[in-house]
Amino acid sequence: MILSVGYRVKSKEGIYSRRWANSVLKQHLVDGYIINRKRLDALHAVVKVLSRSTEPEIAGTAEILERYLPSLVLLNDYDTGNVPIPKGDESQWVLTYEDAMLFIRSMPFYTQSDLFGRERNGSFQGIVAGLYQTFGGEELYRSTQEKAANLLYQVVKDHPFSDGNKRCAAALFVYFLNGNSILGDDDSPACGG
Repeated sequence: MILSVGYRVKSKEGIYSRRWANSVLKQHLVDGYIINRKRLDALHAVVKVLSRSTEPEIAGTAEILERYLPSLVLLNDYDTGNVPIPKGDESQWVLTYEDAMLFIRSMPFYTQSDLFGRERNGSFQGIVAGLYQTFGGEELYRSTQEKAANLLYQVVKDHPFSDGNKRCAAALFVYFLNGNSILGDDDSPACGG
């Protein structure tokens, strides 16, 4: 990733601010991950200082960074295990490997390509089985929403098919939620909520 602050700044103050901001950004974004809240607060302070600049390029860059700060905070909270997992809904329906493959074969893309939805090395079967994996008698993914999110993530990440992994993942995600009556109907809000 290349990120720079202050393009074509000519004033002495602007050049100093740009160099300082670039070094702070490099420290936070290139030299390592933002590890803790203190660093996020420091980055927020940098953005506030930059936003007061009279140079439009610097102020504009600060505005862009301000938009991304909440995402950085959320990612940091996730990395440190501070994002609470909502309770979610208990699964009413179990997705089997056979059901999932029948669903994929029913997609129009399947008949239009020799590669779409063709499983490679049995890895998709492991993904489906992993949705119901237990440890110490407890399911690792307790709610329907956790299972659906894991199904989406694993199919996109692991590429179990020769082609169409993202399309299969998105379709299976909706299929799984619908099979568990989470999507709702015309009279209720989407996603059960």
